[in-house]
Amino acid sequence: MRILNLKIHNFVSYRGTHEFDFGAVDGKNGYFISGENGRGKTAITDAINWCLYGEVTAYLLSDERYFQEKRPIINSADYSDEGSALNFNASLLTNYAYWASDYEMWVQLTFHHEGRHYVLRRDSNPKLDITPQDDSHLDVKPSLSIDGKVVDQEKVGSEISSIMPLYTFS
Repeated sequence: MRILNLKIHNFVSYRGTHEFDFGAVDGKNGYFISGENGRGKTAITDAINWCLYGEVTAYLLSDERYFQEKRPIINSADYSDEGSALNFNASLLTNYAYWASDYEMWVQLTFHHEGRHYVLRRDSNPKLDITPQDDSHLDVKPSLSIDGKVVDQEKVGSEISSIMPLYTFS
């Protein structure tokens, strides 16, 4: 699997739409992403993970105890003044979008695998015309095209798993 392009919208620290081009430059392979803490490096890998599998897991080692939890797309407590402190399991929708009542979040990943061209996208939108409080108020849908042909929505997960199975660490 060779990632060519990543587009994200309102994901973690990125408000609005941002695009990352991973196409080969001068025949070189690989990329190095660097920056200060809290500037969105991990958000890029989390976006890829969420697009592929529909979830992001947060990990924390504290006082010799290990915590592991699935990160929510929206947890309204994360957007309050009391919830503004750093939370290892913070919502995936960026706080700036939530505060602006912009609840749309999506990630699109374009890649090649074994000579085929894939465009995978995962969208999250409110189910109703209300302020979503948690993930139960959201409609999350994946879509996939392979060489320009749209894959049935119920087959997206198995197509992705056949390319890159989800491995979890416990």
